[in-house]
Amino acid sequence: MLSLPVRSIASLRHELARVCAVAGLVVMLAACDEAPSENGNPAGTATVPTVTVTVVARQPVTESFSFVGRIEAVDHVDIRARVQGFLEQRMFEEGEDVGVGDLLFLIEPEPFEAAVAQAEANLERAQAAIPLTERALARAEQLFSRGNVSEAALDDARAATEQARADVAAAEAELERARIDLSYTRIASPIAGQVSRSVYSVGNLVGPDSGVLTTVTSLDPIYATFSVSERDLVTFRRQRLEGGPDTTDIVLGLRLPDDSAYAQEGLIDYVDTQADPATGTVGVRGVFENPDSLLLPGQFVTVLLRGREPEQVLLVPQSAIQQDQAGRFVLGVDAENQVEVRRVQVSRQVDTAWVVEGGLSEGDLVITGGLQRIRPGVAVEPVFADTPAGE
Repeated sequence: MLSLPVRSIASLRHELARVCAVAGLVVMLAACDEAPSENGNPAGTATVPTVTVTVVARQPVTESFSFVGRIEAVDHVDIRARVQGFLEQRMFEEGEDVGVGDLLFLIEPEPFEAAVAQAEANLERAQAAIPLTERALARAEQLFSRGNVSEAALDDARAATEQARADVAAAEAELERARIDLSYTRIASPIAGQVSRSVYSVGNLVGPDSGVLTTVTSLDPIYATFSVSERDLVTFRRQRLEGGPDTTDIVLGLRLPDDSAYAQEGLIDYVDTQADPATGTVGVRGVFENPDSLLLPGQFVTVLLRGREPEQVLLVPQSAIQQDQAGRFVLGVDAENQVEVRRVQVSRQVDTAWVVEGGLSEGDLVITGGLQRIRPGVAVEPVFADTPAGE
């Protein structure tokens, strides 16, 4: 067994301790060289985070709103009998189109023709009595001037003449009434439209108490009614007073019950003169062409309201908008390619973008991708997105 002096062993331990200390210092220095820099990259490297950015730009946007609407006919008439009689003819096919004045029903006219003939005879009789009474009055006036008849006799002659003239007027009125009743036996359509089914068959006794015989509904053009809030209406009218659009600058569209778009565009033609206190809304009516009768009264539709001319607005993608307790903000890239926080004010969404009202200017860069790897103040490498905001 080899033995060393005590002094030699102590010297060896001291030398080993010095070597270990030097080795530890080398390791620490190496670790310091690999520590990340302030921007998140290893010290001594030039790599910076890559982020996707979009240029804030003004784009044409047509503002639109949707409302639940209901289709209503411009004209709708209930056809009723105005005189009593038996239905002799029905002059239409149920569901067909009819024009103004087209004959729909014929009530048996013979009793009313006889009433006209009777009234004509009564008029002739009354007219025949006038010459006789006028001659009697002339004789009475002549005799009274000679003192041969009393004043009472003269008054009787005058009254008879006036009575005869009144009888003629009454007979004329009765004849006119008989002719009107006869005209009511021919029931015609007062409007152009589509006729519904007939409630009564030929041969039935109908009259003023029989109710509706059929209906005629105009389908082209046609109305779509909907309601807007009082607040929206006040905002719109204030904008109009300030030179903004009026109702003629607003175009209406429709989405049908099968979720398809209606081909025809409409215009607002009426706004109610008072608000509904129960709902806080105001009724609005639009008119649409309906050449194919695709729209029918009573249908529920979605009314789409948009401006005729697009508005130039600043758009920012939804992916760029963030929110904290202080409000909405975006992370942007400044002229030195450093991340900065920009507080923004937005008004409404347009597809996949927000309309920005304040906090950004045209040409600013906002970050839409790579947000998890960055923080304010670090340097980044911006890569432009292929698709502009809102598209």
